[in-house]
Amino acid sequence: MSPPSPSQQAVVYVFDASSLINLEKPNRLSILHDLRTRVVIPQRVAREVNKPRTDLAGWLNQHPECVTAFLTEEHELYYQFITQIKPRIHDGEAAAMAVAANRGATLVIDENTARAKAESHGIRCLNAAELLQQPLMM
Repeated sequence: MSPPSPSQQAVVYVFDASSLINLEKPNRLSILHDLRTRVVIPQRVAREVNKPRTDLAGWLNQHPECVTAFLTEEHELYYQFITQIKPRIHDGEAAAMAVAANRGATLVIDENTARAKAESHGIRCLNAAELLQQPLMM
C-alpha cells in the first residue's frame, strides 16, 4: 500500500498569537478541540497568549501536547525571520513561521504584514476566519 498523497494527508496547522486571540474572542476555540491532533503552537506563542483566567489559557493547560519546542533546524529559520528588517515581525510570528516552514505546515496568522512575509517565503497561510471556513478532514 502506498502512502497517502499530500492531498489525502491531514493538514497540520501552526498558530501564531493573533489567530489564537481572534479565535478566543468570538468563542470559537472549539475548532482547536476539533483539530487538536493537528494543532501546533510554538512555545514562544504559548507564553505570549497564556494569560491567567482566560479560555485560551485553560485550553493550553488541557492540551500541552499541542505546544512544541523548536526542532534543531527551526532555530536558524527563526533567527533568519526575526532579524530581517523589512518587514520587521514579532517574536511569536517569527517562531510560528519557522515551525510552519520547517514542518511543511499551514500557518494560521491574522497579522497582515507577517502573513505577507510568510507567504513571500513560500509558507501556506490562512487567517482565523479562513480556517473556520475550511472543511475539517479528520
